[in-house]
Amino acid sequence: TNLAVHHISGHCGNLYINYSLTDNLDRTDMGRCEREGWYTDQLLQLISEADEIWLSSTWKKWQLGYLEESLRNLNRDFSARVTLFGTKKFWDGSKTFSEIMELYEEGALVPLPDSVMSTNNELRRIAAATDVRFIDVLALLCDDSPDCDLKSHESDSLITVDGGHLTKSGAQRLADRLPISLFR
Repeated sequence: TNLAVHHISGHCGNLYINYSLTDNLDRTDMGRCEREGWYTDQLLQLISEADEIWLSSTWKKWQLGYLEESLRNLNRDFSARVTLFGTKKFWDGSKTFSEIMELYEEGALVPLPDSVMSTNNELRRIAAATDVRFIDVLALLCDDSPDCDLKSHESDSLITVDGGHLTKSGAQRLADRLPISLFR
């Protein structure tokens, strides 16, 4: 089994669209996106040889308006099965890291932000509309609850320290809960 990974910054948009989306970018992200690129010829070659395409990102609200078209384009142009992974953002600017740590120390569950739940629901809808498999990462990590236990009981440590990236314990929890059908 071979695995190829291509990074497209969440700021740039992991979107397979045949026109420029730079008007949607923050000026501060423009240089990074131009440097890193989007769907380059090299990436398109990899995708054409792939059995599976997995799309994971910190999906921005502006990207959701283009995502359905992007997924339809991938389905049209490539034979690989497409899987869309939901977001894994545990908190937003409404709570400080100290407030999150306080909840963690008390053993309390952290409520997932409405904006994150809304994004995940939209991703689920888009995946269904385009016949793409959807993996709800937050549901897997948080036991399908709108409140999440950030503590890994196996290692007694946090599953995230910044609210957007998984620690080793968090990655292990996700790996243990991913559907076996992903690895057929």
